[in-house]
Amino acid sequence: MAEAARGAFRGSVDDEQERLQARDGHHGFVDVVRLLAQAAGPELAEGWAGVPERLAPLLDRDAAVARQLMQDPDRGVRRLAVMALAGVSSPWVLDLLSLGMEDPVPEIRALAAESADRWLSSHPGAGTPPAQLVERVLALVEDPCEDVRLSVVGPVVRLGREEGVRSLLAVFERTDDELMRGEILGALAAAGYNAEVARLAGAIRSGELASPYLRRILARLDGQATPALYPHGQDGADGTWGDGWAAEGVDGVAGDGGP
Repeated sequence: MAEAARGAFRGSVDDEQERLQARDGHHGFVDVVRLLAQAAGPELAEGWAGVPERLAPLLDRDAAVARQLMQDPDRGVRRLAVMALAGVSSPWVLDLLSLGMEDPVPEIRALAAESADRWLSSHPGAGTPPAQLVERVLALVEDPCEDVRLSVVGPVVRLGREEGVRSLLAVFERTDDELMRGEILGALAAAGYNAEVARLAGAIRSGELASPYLRRILARLDGQATPALYPHGQDGADGTWGDGWAAEGVDGVAGDGGP
């Protein structure tokens, strides 16, 4: 049933694209997107089965329509719009994703950061992320919602770079949240911030920040020999952290019990 509904959603977006080509204005399209989001509900919205990818070219035609969807009172519409914006080719998308990081719904704030991260990774020629975008991504590290804080650690490292790393190190030292510490450790390791990981590893192994959870993460990282290919974080030419450590681009290495 769910698969059939997903197929119907894809057809609806394609049909609407054809109708848009034959008439002026996008008001009808906005209504269709709203109906799609309402019909999907929370369960079907988890996958979306290609709907955001099909929606992206339509949003790329009109920034005003994209902004309208991002400000829609229906959280499902905003959620779909944020996901679709990752596939829009125009750089104005970053302004809207910055807006999404201040959405009242925690999930949408996190999705906006992830979409911005995805957009910038697929547009390497875009240059340095806008200052406002970086500022809002960094602010999410202090978000009142734990799920948001955990989910934005990777984007903070990749978008915030050195500033993001400093922010995460400060969080690591003051937080009592073991999941957050684990996510930070894994993200820094994946991005090749060798000196920082080595320092945190030393504190953990010395007992200063010891916990079974963090020791388990270190055990998963220890002995890996594949260097991470992240030019902003790599310290040593051989990719090693010392003490038998080596950088590895492993996604979700700190994911035990995480989102």
